[in-house]
Amino acid sequence: MFVDLLIGLIFGTLALLNGYGPYSVLPFLAAFMLDLDLVVNEFIRIFIKKEKRFSLTTLLDEFSYTHKFIFHLPVLCLPVAFLLGCFVADVLFGFLLMIPMFLHLVHDTVDRNFDGVCWLWPYSKDSFKITKSWAEARWLVVRKTRAHLAAEAKTKKLQRARSTKKIFTDNLI
Repeated sequence: MFVDLLIGLIFGTLALLNGYGPYSVLPFLAAFMLDLDLVVNEFIRIFIKKEKRFSLTTLLDEFSYTHKFIFHLPVLCLPVAFLLGCFVADVLFGFLLMIPMFLHLVHDTVDRNFDGVCWLWPYSKDSFKITKSWAEARWLVVRKTRAHLAAEAKTKKLQRARSTKKIFTDNLI
């Protein structure tokens, strides 16, 4: 959170120095804007989950209660920030809005307290996270979804059953 604060202050100051005056608060807010998913998840958990009649919950179940909600999809949030900045002022301001969001996503990728970011989202639903333990052989850890973990568990169970069956039949001969 403090890294996001520092990023927001730096880019808000850059916007102020470049003459964007009243809009200079937007790059500061852009660094925090991605964490609105935590507020939305709380809203869903408290108000919408109690009401089973909403079909919206089935659409949001895939992303809810994680830190990879719609706000943490780089393919969606970065172009929206850039276009919003271009609409408000100009191309430079678009970059001043997009870069703090990008650095926030990089911070969430490196930070050990978060699940990572879905950098390849339309192609993969896995969250990517860079671990801080550089001694490990692999430094890019893919956080697998529940479906992947269930499929792996099923495969391991079948492999154990086959190996047990093979040992049993070998002992009979």
